[in-house]
Amino acid sequence: MADERQSPPLALDRSAMEASTSKFDNLPREIVAEIMSRLPPESLMGCKCLNKSWYFVIKCLIKDPKFVAKHLHQAEAAPETLVVYYRFLHLEELMTSLITSTSSRHNGDEDDLHLVSEDLSLPVYFTQQGYNKVHHCDGIICLTRDNKTITLCNLALREFCIFSPETDLVINEYSILGVGFGKDFRSGNYKIVRLLEPMKAEVFTPGTSNSWREIAIDVNSKHYEDVGDHAYLNGKCFWLMLGEPWTLLCFDLCTEVFQTISLPNGEDTCSSITIHDDLLCFFWYPLLTQFSNCIHVWKLDFKDGGSGTEDFTYSWRKCLETNPFERLYIPMTFWQSDELLVDDADNMELYYNPHTENSPESDEELLVDTEYARISSFNIRTRKLRKVKLPEYGTLGPILYKGPYVKSLVSIKEKKLA
Repeated sequence: MADERQSPPLALDRSAMEASTSKFDNLPREIVAEIMSRLPPESLMGCKCLNKSWYFVIKCLIKDPKFVAKHLHQAEAAPETLVVYYRFLHLEELMTSLITSTSSRHNGDEDDLHLVSEDLSLPVYFTQQGYNKVHHCDGIICLTRDNKTITLCNLALREFCIFSPETDLVINEYSILGVGFGKDFRSGNYKIVRLLEPMKAEVFTPGTSNSWREIAIDVNSKHYEDVGDHAYLNGKCFWLMLGEPWTLLCFDLCTEVFQTISLPNGEDTCSSITIHDDLLCFFWYPLLTQFSNCIHVWKLDFKDGGSGTEDFTYSWRKCLETNPFERLYIPMTFWQSDELLVDDADNMELYYNPHTENSPESDEELLVDTEYARISSFNIRTRKLRKVKLPEYGTLGPILYKGPYVKSLVSIKEKKLA
């Protein structure tokens, strides 16, 4: 998400301008760069094919760190929502799809929503082996398989890189609870952190080393049964830790210090987190029949103690309680300022991962109950619930990521992450 620092003014390199046509010469260099900073990456890269002048100008721009930062800043002002999920076509074929939608594509008067869905093209290694965690930061998507093998990719630039970092730990003695991915604003490096049980943590910095580095968890170390949702926001990774009681674990990628945050509701079950409007959101949704089927939403106000300090203060404020639903819905993420994507818990058809032993015996076990849409959108202003239309072929499987997403020019190769 966007940090509070202002982006530096842009200036187009003079050598690139000398190669440009009179159309570019008639505009100030700063205006040309400003206009191009507002184009989606695919459109900008496509403009390179128009002629030689455009090619050299754009090539120069996308290699300029100031322009890349400006382009990212523009994209973060209006992020899209990304949902990454498995889609099963039949027993032998697995596809990974993503849903993206901008806040300008739909209005609240439609009965159904037709969001953009596309198949995610991944390296052959991952299509064969599968993966189970997805993270996002600055347009870079981090995929992990069994929380061990790591792939970084920028879908807009069509760049991929696979890592298998070494570790000094006897990994068979630990179970890997979860993974986080984000940016250290102080060094400018991207970092991947993983949580181990018994409680340990390791950090991997692509481009600077090829091994995990163990770091201390100074919070009251205890046993956690598992890790629920994860999120990244402004240089910090968050995990919903399942234990007695559940808690929120925060890791500062700059100071590499862990902190714990108490949850606001005092309950232990049926919770999740996401990012909305540059704030961390906490959902609580009782699914037991004796409770009303409402969704409760809190937002976290979080303040650091200052540069270079490890102190922080936080407070929760409740911002939403939905009206009771006739069916059981699990909140996923906000995708507009007033739209909440929800997953129909009453219509969770059987799904499986072909890379595990839990597979159905026939294609018939993959049939979908089409009476209700699996995903719906709830408008918190009008209280209207609308079905989300997805591709009619295939079975919607596990959802791996749901949250903000930007298309960026941050190159894995130029950042020397590969």
